[in-house]
Amino acid sequence: MRTALLCALTGSIPLAACGADPKLAPVPPPAAPPPEVTTAAPSLPGDAPPARQKLAGDGPQETGAGATFTAPAGWTIQKYADRVALEGPEPDFRVTLIDSKASNADDAVKNAWLVVHPDWKRPLKLATPEPGRRGWDEGRGYEYETSPNEKVIVFAKAFRYGDAWTVMLIESGQAAFERRLGQFRVITQSLKPKGYKKESFAGKAAHPLDADRIKQITDMIDRARDVAGIPGIAVSLVQGGKVVFQGGLGVKEIGKPAKVDDGTLFIIASNGCESRHRPGAARGRRMVQREGLDALRADGACQGEASER
Repeated sequence: MRTALLCALTGSIPLAACGADPKLAPVPPPAAPPPEVTTAAPSLPGDAPPARQKLAGDGPQETGAGATFTAPAGWTIQKYADRVALEGPEPDFRVTLIDSKASNADDAVKNAWLVVHPDWKRPLKLATPEPGRRGWDEGRGYEYETSPNEKVIVFAKAFRYGDAWTVMLIESGQAAFERRLGQFRVITQSLKPKGYKKESFAGKAAHPLDADRIKQITDMIDRARDVAGIPGIAVSLVQGGKVVFQGGLGVKEIGKPAKVDDGTLFIIASNGCESRHRPGAARGRRMVQREGLDALRADGACQGEASER
């Protein structure tokens, strides 16, 4: 009786103390230690930047997304994970190329500036659409406000191919920009989207210039004339050694209705505008090929005066 009461009052004591021949419960094995967790060291702001490489000659380069360009001799290049930075022989001339998946040019350019300058706040002066060239579907240019005392040039260009943008940011002192403009154009004129191949007409026969094709050509020339602000021009088309079209587009003089025709004479001798631009005609043509009609208009190339024979 006393034994039973003792067992009832001491429930915390193992039951084996009150019965005969108890079977001991197995002792559980010790818990396994938690697996060791390894984490990569975070990238810190103080991490070393990529190596700077000074280029001994003009050479092909590419952005992270595969856009290709030529970097000029004497410039320094650094390839970051998110951008390619170029620095001219004068360190205040900097060109940065950044790939972007933004939905539009404005956002692509804004995000690109924030990569280079997290506190970017320079006011935008002008944004202008640009036609697609050298494989790009379209372009857009951006000019920014600068004060005379800064003596700097700041602008950007955005180029779209498919649904992606490649942004070019330009910051330069005025003197360095003027000195290195030719090298800068090496970069801009060589920038092409990934996989682009220049069209070749080698081995291809030209279409005959029938009335429909002549109209397409003259309409295109007339639109270009209007955009460039040229009052009137004369046009001749030659194929197979024969003149297939000759005529005029526009007017002989601004504000007067007389049209340019195949008998209109233009001043090309020692007097007048054309003689001052005699090498200028070729220069204007090259400018249109390189920079587009806006460059010809900005250059103030000869608009000419025409007279009737």
